Formats: sequence, C-alpha cells, structure tokens
Amino acid sequence: MFTALIGLVGWLLAARLLHPAQVGHAAAFVNGFLLVAAIAELGLSQAAMRWLTHAGSLAPRLLRRVYAGALASCLVAAVLWTLVAPVDRWSGLGPVGGRALFVVAALVWMLFHVQDFVLTGLGAARWVPVENVGFGIVRIGLLVLLADRFGALGLILSWVIGTALCVVAVSAGLLRNAHRATGPGRLPTRREATLTAGGTWFAMMGTTLLNNLVPVVVVARYGAATGAVFAVVWLGLNALDVASIGFGNAAVVRLRGGSWRMFGQAARRVLPLFAGPLLVAGLLAHPLLQLFGPLYAAEGQTMLRLVVSGALLRAVVVLVAAVHFARDRVGHMAALHWASALSLVALAGVAPTGRGLALLGAGYLVIQVVLAVLAMLDLVGSSSRERGDGPLRTPRAARRR
Repeated sequence: MFTALIGLVGWLLAARLLHPAQVGHAAAFVNGFLLVAAIAELGLSQAAMRWLTHAGSLAPRLLRRVYAGALASCLVAAVLWTLVAPVDRWSGLGPVGGRALFVVAALVWMLFHVQDFVLTGLGAARWVPVENVGFGIVRIGLLVLLADRFGALGLILSWVIGTALCVVAVSAGLLRNAHRATGPGRLPTRREATLTAGGTWFAMMGTTLLNNLVPVVVVARYGAATGAVFAVVWLGLNALDVASIGFGNAAVVRLRGGSWRMFGQAARRVLPLFAGPLLVAGLLAHPLLQLFGPLYAAEGQTMLRLVVSGALLRAVVVLVAAVHFARDRVGHMAALHWASALSLVALAGVAPTGRGLALLGAGYLVIQVVLAVLAMLDLVGSSSRERGDGPLRTPRAARRR
C-alpha cells in the first residue's frame, strides 16, 4: 500500500512537471526494462525464496549462483531488446547512449526485483516494504531535481539511479544475513532447479506481459500522450498487482493444509487490504485523475473505474495461483496468468483506437470476471481431488466417513 501511494505521488509529479508525450515515452522505456528484467531472471527469484528455507549454511553459495545466472541472462535479453525497440527515441539520447542506459536499467532492476524474494526466503520479509518505500522516496526526490532539466530522460534517470542506490544499500545487509545462516543445508539438484525455476518462470511470464508489455503496445498504437494516460492508471494498478502477488506468496508459502483451506486463510489476510483503496479509487476517479491534468481526467476516468472494478477479482485469481504455486501445480498457475496476459495484449493490439481507453478498461473487467470464475472452479476441483471426496462433501461428512 505504501509502495502504491508513493508510486502515485511519483507519477503525479511527473504529470505536473512534464508534457504527456514525455511521460508516455518515459513510461514505455520504464516498462521495457521492467519487462526485460522480469523475463531474464528465469524464475530464479521465486524459486530462491523456496530454496533458501532449507539451504542452511549453503545459502551464500545458492545466492551467488542465483545472481550470476540472472545477471548473465539479463545482459543478453537487454541487448536484444535495444535492437528492436526505439529506446533512443523514448529516452531522448542517441542510439549508443539510449541503449547503454537501457542495459544498465534492466540489470539494476533485475537485482532489485530478486532482492525482495531473497529477503522473504531468509525470513527478513519485514524489510521488503522498507526497501520499496525507500526506493519510492529517493525516486521522487531525483525526479524533482532532474525532470525540469532533462524532460523524459529525467524521469527515466530517477528510476535508474534510485534503483541502483537501493540495490547497493540492501545487498550489503542481505549478504551479511545470508552468511549468518547455520546448520546443515541442501541445495537443489540441477533437475529440481530446472523444474522449479523454469516452471515458475513460465507461469510468471503471464503476469510480466500483462503488467509491462500492454503499456508499450498502447504507446505504440495510441500515441505517447494517450499512452501516458494509460500508464498512470496501469502503473498504479501494477503496484497493487505486485503487492497482491507478494502478499499471496508470503501468505501461502508457510501455510499447511489443503488447497481450499490455504486459499481461505490467505484471502482473509489479503483481500481486505485491497478492497478499501480500490473502492476509493473507483468513487474518486475523476478528481484523482484531475490532479494529473485535464487530459488524464478526460481520457482516463472511465477506464480507471472499470479497471478497479476488475482489480479485486484479479486479486482472487492471484491468490488461487499462489495456492497452486505452494502445492507445486505450476501448470495451473501458469494457465491463469497467461490467460489474463494474452487476452489483454491481444485486446490492446487490435482494439479500435478511435474509442479511446474505455474499451480497454471494459475488456480488462470482463476478462477478470471470467478468470475469477474459472479459477474458483479449478480450486474446488483441486481441493476435491486432494481429499478424495466429491466436491460438495462437507468436512463434517468427511469426518463421519
């Protein structure tokens, strides 16, 4: 919640300090390196969160391997992205400068992303919000200093420099905490690592495409100014989406019991945290977006209302996916995330641009309704198979049997 609030303040300042077209170009650049970093970490972050719980004194070795693999993959992916995306035009730098900045941005963000999961795996999840709030505050300060002079590039640099500073600060404490781990430990075998990390990576790519590829497609098809309006709404939604995934994974990773029980316990902890902010955002859509500027309110208010209506259903889908992750049903988890991502990417790619952003918001809501129903049916079926009962048998009847 703090991350979402600080993120809102950051984009509010960007909208007030920069022309919408500059915000749109910067948003495309930022979403590009977020996308590349998430693709290139190969599922190692979430897998490491699970492996660290039984790594013991081998935790430092495990972390070295995780970071080495993720960095090498990210370097290759970032270079390839710069060959196909106009990062120089988005950043305002020349071809060499724009590409170099993008590669650095992708590398530092990948490290920043992995750190959240590593901290959770080491039992230090309480520091994750501290890290993210600190990043948000630093980014806002840098934006104020750089935006007026550098335009879109100033917004991009506030992300890159802020991320790099947080990575340096957290890495020192993280490695020290890992070296304190004692006792016998076990590292995953090559086969275990491939199955766990690879399966998780494939599953989470759906979320990555949904959060980061859709804004890039919108900027390309609708133009930078309209893309800025979309980015303001979408990046706020992404903060809540990332938070729900983080809460969901942290809630279920240490829970025990059947799938339905795990979902119920996680839902009681997570869903109330998001219902209030989403309701406020829907009711106050116009005045909230008016703070960014008249263009944002005029083009974005209908989309915002539709998106927040589907966001709580999205949180339900995320929790079901987290339960599947905890129960090693990665295929079910992947199906939920990929269905949502491919539907929205396809809609953004083919929707008539003349109807504005409202059509994208309506499509998001319809997709989340359908996926929430399918996710709950899937969870009921999985829970039934675990018990060996019929899906309608009550716990009391099962005990009598």
